[in-house]
Amino acid sequence: MQNGIGLAIWNFTQGTLSQRILHCAEEGFDFVSLIGQDAASLCRGECQDVEDIILQTSLGVTIHASMMSGFDPIPPESLLEDFNAFLAWHGRTSRLACIHYDPARTRNGAYLSSHMRNVLKEMLACAARTGVKVGVEDWPVTQDQLAACEDLAQFEHFGLLIDLGHLNIRLRRQHGLDVPFPVEAAQDFFRRLSLPVNELHIHNNNGERDQHAPLFKGTADMSALAEILVQMRIRCLSTIEIVPAWCGLDNEQGWQEARKAAEFWRQAYLAAIS
Repeated sequence: MQNGIGLAIWNFTQGTLSQRILHCAEEGFDFVSLIGQDAASLCRGECQDVEDIILQTSLGVTIHASMMSGFDPIPPESLLEDFNAFLAWHGRTSRLACIHYDPARTRNGAYLSSHMRNVLKEMLACAARTGVKVGVEDWPVTQDQLAACEDLAQFEHFGLLIDLGHLNIRLRRQHGLDVPFPVEAAQDFFRRLSLPVNELHIHNNNGERDQHAPLFKGTADMSALAEILVQMRIRCLSTIEIVPAWCGLDNEQGWQEARKAAEFWRQAYLAAIS
């Protein structure tokens, strides 16, 4: 399933993980997105109740892990150990769609391109012919970034996780907060991408900080973004990444906003590319 809608379940904290995943299925989501630590526990057989719920509900799974631990890059051998556990679980269940990572960066924000390139090359080789897509959030999205890892582009399952909330902040820094959403700049961003988009993170913000707010509580024009993605014929998974605690919402309000976001995105994006 390449075009379903998932939920970043780690942003909801009430109840056990298996209970939250069951609620995700009951709310009509197609996928559940697991944070790296939860995914590692699942794939090593440490939480059978979570696996049982995933298999019973027919949910697909995406994994969002990190190449960093605090301010330090995670050693490649540790990343690969978890990655191979993810693939082994997929070999048993066929439920895993993609694995994406938060990028490795220095304390001043510079990308550690060589670190990422080397470990990704091994990951992509391991994942060949599994059907699992692999990539990094919002990297590489410029020609300079791509030049630092161009050998990875030979792998057809290498792609991008594009975070639409982060994109709003990026565009607002260039064009300002007090102007209409810069549609042409957003179009140009997607037009310039040299890699396929594997997954989207869907949420909104005020253009200044990463609030992970509901879709229509921010300065990003979500309808315009959906239309751009359809026009560009970008077909990928979409994960709702609202964080109730960051938005002044309680747990139930968070679920309501996630459900509304999924309903809107199904009509504005999924139905249009089907």
